[in-house]
Amino acid sequence: MGVVRELTDVNTISNTDVVEFKDGAIRVMSFNGTSSIIESTLSNDVNTIIAWIKPKTDTESIIDLGGGNTITVASGVLTAAWADDLYVNGEAGTAIQHGEWNMIACRVDSALSLTAIDIGLASASYYDGLMSDVIFVDGVVTDAELSQIHTSQKALYSI
Repeated sequence: MGVVRELTDVNTISNTDVVEFKDGAIRVMSFNGTSSIIESTLSNDVNTIIAWIKPKTDTESIIDLGGGNTITVASGVLTAAWADDLYVNGEAGTAIQHGEWNMIACRVDSALSLTAIDIGLASASYYDGLMSDVIFVDGVVTDAELSQIHTSQKALYSI
């Protein structure tokens, strides 16, 4: 699967108004939709980004990877124009349910070089909702691996 870097492994430059707490066995980050953002850097190229999100609305800005490479949800549809493949809850697809936990994965065959990462802000809009288990993988995660990750973690999110 490649080398997995969790959010705790990246270089966090700043955390503005993101509230972190434990919800059972998971570490959750709460974003307020108006000012909360985690700014980070990552020195390695990335092929796959995986995160659990629970957006408050069906239109949210989730992550900006720099250079116009954003991950957003618009009218319940996951979008990442730079990605070759999009997955929701372990399967190819783009339908996000707001108010519920969704595991999203964005995968690209040719690795992205990331210099700046804004988690909770994309296209000048802030994310409103919960987020957990944000990971960056410097390798292409297979369909079977994404399905297995979702299956193994979904009980933690009461799905």
